Amino acid sequence: MDVIKSTVTINTDKGPRVFDIDANTGAFLDGKVCSIADIDAASELGTNTKCEVIYYLDDQGNLIYLDISRP
Repeated sequence: MDVIKSTVTINTDKGPRVFDIDANTGAFLDGKVCSIADIDAASELGTNTKCEVIYYLDDQGNLIYLDISRP
């Protein structure tokens, strides 16, 4: 995740993919609406090393929904 560039990298079954994040991207951490900075902070604290990531793309392949749940 790169808060400054507003991107997130998601490891998919086709390999890692980088997506842009904007104000219209729905972001959730453990079921709560959050900011990209909140997700980044959880990653920096080591609490997000193994997690379930659910994401949705629009018809153009843009990230519109990101939901991260920690075990």
